[in-house]
Amino acid sequence: MKCLALLAAVATIAACSHVDTGQVDYRVADNPAAISNATMVPIAGNRCADDQAKPCDPLLPSRVVRRYMPDKTTGWDALKNGQIYSIEIEQAVIGDNILEGKVLGRQFGKTAEIAVLANVFEFASEAGDAAAKRFLESGEFAGKADDPSDVELKLVYFGDDVQRHQAMNFSNIPLRARTAYGGGSIGIQLVVMEVDAQAGPVSSLLKTLARFGQQALPGPGEAKDILFDLGESLLSGSQDDKLLEYRFVLSAGGEDTRAMQATFAPGRYVIRRMQKRDVDMGWGALRLDHNTGRLYRKSAASGADGAYQEVRDDLYMVLNVRRYPDGTKPEFYVQKEWSTFRDALQAASDAKAAPLDKVTERLVGVLEDGRSTDWRDSLLLKWATVTNRLDLYSSRYASDFAKVDMTGCAVTTMELQRRLDAADREARDAIRVYRAEYQAAAGAERKNKAGVVTGQEFKSDERERVVSAASGYFMPWSTTGASQTTFADAASFEKAYIDAASTGDLASTGLAAAQAKASASASCSSLLVK
Repeated sequence: MKCLALLAAVATIAACSHVDTGQVDYRVADNPAAISNATMVPIAGNRCADDQAKPCDPLLPSRVVRRYMPDKTTGWDALKNGQIYSIEIEQAVIGDNILEGKVLGRQFGKTAEIAVLANVFEFASEAGDAAAKRFLESGEFAGKADDPSDVELKLVYFGDDVQRHQAMNFSNIPLRARTAYGGGSIGIQLVVMEVDAQAGPVSSLLKTLARFGQQALPGPGEAKDILFDLGESLLSGSQDDKLLEYRFVLSAGGEDTRAMQATFAPGRYVIRRMQKRDVDMGWGALRLDHNTGRLYRKSAASGADGAYQEVRDDLYMVLNVRRYPDGTKPEFYVQKEWSTFRDALQAASDAKAAPLDKVTERLVGVLEDGRSTDWRDSLLLKWATVTNRLDLYSSRYASDFAKVDMTGCAVTTMELQRRLDAADREARDAIRVYRAEYQAAAGAERKNKAGVVTGQEFKSDERERVVSAASGYFMPWSTTGASQTTFADAASFEKAYIDAASTGDLASTGLAAAQAKASASASCSSLLVK
């Protein structure tokens, strides 16, 4: 019987928790040596260049020694305000310590349940937002039911049979999807836990629960790509074994590209844990292979000219901070809240809980209650896309292109009109997707085991929140010309714009509002918006 530590306020075996975080630090890998675009052949002399039968060296090795020092050739090529970036965890290796079955300092377990969690945020630009943009302390890992700041650890990876020295079974998982950089410092907090989940019925129930949660998400689109927000439950009770907890800040880049500081710049960041805490970490002997995202070092037995060996004794992760070309669109994803299920999950792990089928029945009820929230979140996300498209249309709109000041303009009036028409089409497409999902939400029914309809999934209060969000774009009513009565409540909105028999045209209403918001004195330069 393993100690129980996955759920909030669970029954646990006393003193089964261990904390052994070793020493942790990070380095930024240099850019790899140039390769031929025609042949993709790496630098001369590499053991893999010609003969695949020989032991392979890393194809694109580079040093991993820089932390505050800029690249010797490029300096800090820092992210700039407004640029699109993403942060992925490309690879991770568990090392030789899994903290499984540890008794009197010895580990007897062969496999472990490993969870990797992350908290990535850009520092707040106003004091009022600072509570929601911060690192979590250990006492807060379990979740904050009474804390409105919504700072939570997100589950990046969970493996239930990880063995020592294993590379974890994932690649290139996003910690932060493509988003626009606001110019602030970036905080990154990483936690690796050995999660002591009970084998048998409860473990089976948790896996079933995760599958149910995926199925509960409405419709196609962004909401399908889910990284479950399990930080609250995975760390509640502080009974899990903590292998790594590391936080660092990458500051906004200044004018001095040679500044000695932790700068938010594209590159691969290696976060590495060593078991021994009183020795140098030996970064100079390591190389990062940019082809695989893995660490290598020269074999001590084979000498300086010998073969590389992949590093498997240390726990490490490789983060990739990427910058995208101008014009790249942000990506969105919805993360499922786990705190809603805390009470039911606690009952599932309690030794005195009801039989598994009763617990599962309770959980299914809780999950069904959460579907309304899923519909709301997905619709709010799609409406955000709609407003972005309408704003683009508004920025390209001119009531009379013949009167636009074309002085020094690099394009023709016809090109300006074409760009406006393209924005019109994008806005209509986004509204069509929004309307289709709203119709699906409005038509979704809750049924019992016998298949009898017991109600609607999309609850009235959630519908009102969605309509309130949509109505904000059309205010003030006197300016945009939209009918306030059609946005008075969800029923009026659905009758006017959503139902199959609706007589209103949400796309035309939205585009008319966008026209009303447009600048009255348009010029060529103001209309040339990407």
